[in-house]
Amino acid sequence: MTQTDPTTHSPLSDPLGRFSGVSGTAGPSDRSQALAAFFDQNGKEILLNPPALDKALKASSLDLRLQLQLQLLSGVPGLSNLVLEESPVVQNDLDRFVKNALETTGLSRSAIQELVADLGTALGYPVITTRQSLVEWQGSTRAFVVPPAVYRSELAALRGKLSRKQPLSQEDIQMLETLSRTGVGEAACLWGESLMEESPSAALDLLTQAAQDGSAEAQAMIGDYYYRQGPSSGYSMAEAIYTGYGSAALTRERHAALCTILNEKRYNRFTLLFGGILLALMLAATLVLSLAPQISMGIPLVGILALVVNCALLGVGVFLLRARPYDSIPFLIPAMFGVWCVYMATWCIV
Repeated sequence: MTQTDPTTHSPLSDPLGRFSGVSGTAGPSDRSQALAAFFDQNGKEILLNPPALDKALKASSLDLRLQLQLQLLSGVPGLSNLVLEESPVVQNDLDRFVKNALETTGLSRSAIQELVADLGTALGYPVITTRQSLVEWQGSTRAFVVPPAVYRSELAALRGKLSRKQPLSQEDIQMLETLSRTGVGEAACLWGESLMEESPSAALDLLTQAAQDGSAEAQAMIGDYYYRQGPSSGYSMAEAIYTGYGSAALTRERHAALCTILNEKRYNRFTLLFGGILLALMLAATLVLSLAPQISMGIPLVGILALVVNCALLGVGVFLLRARPYDSIPFLIPAMFGVWCVYMATWCIV
């Protein structure tokens, strides 16, 4: 069987396009057809049984180079996900399989991508080459890898719609849903963004899916959601996200939000520090007055009472900020200073 040239097999410039298993409009390659015939005769599970695979390959008419490549692939981790029907496969699974094959087989990346594309076609994966065929796909037990050339321009257009606050059509939503189900993280991110106002919980689920697929933008959008919840319930999560995986997608607005969060925390810490200084001054004043012989005993007693009240106020402030470190405590300093003023007024009167 004639070996297909890896450099001309797929018209798609993006390497992920090789996963589609198509060659222009000519349909499956000769190699994928030969593989399909081999699996019809021996069963596709033979890929998971290296000794039986070796025996079947020697008895087959497959090209010797293809035989050697199949033997190499049979030892690659993740192959069972491609072969077994009960293991739904999405884009990330195939991408991981290719990375594993690069590490274990020694084949070039283009050769592996071509081989996986032909293998996927032979195993019966749907082939999607146009947006129309993508929209018409209603799902199956086996997912597929969509060539980026099919959806890249469409997703860019949808991203433009969302940035202009334009509503998405039902066809747009259907495409995003289909792409999201096949593991395209960017589609899940856009779909989640479109649902954020009407269904935040569903939007968060989609953004989490995209974030798990490696989308920093989705992670940052989750941070945006928590930031909008305010200091009490959201700032802590937003800070963790903005300074973590979401940092790769920090825009000017998100950077400003992060500064607001950090300034809030810094201000609250300063509030506690200033409260501690007031408490120390009151303690010093109480000790000095208690040692002065000409001072009435009532004044130190009032000072001790004021000191206890301010200790309680500062303790409440510390407790509140430990529970919610981003909530402001504007009452603390005025209250402590008010107690100080009452103490001073009592000293003047007495």
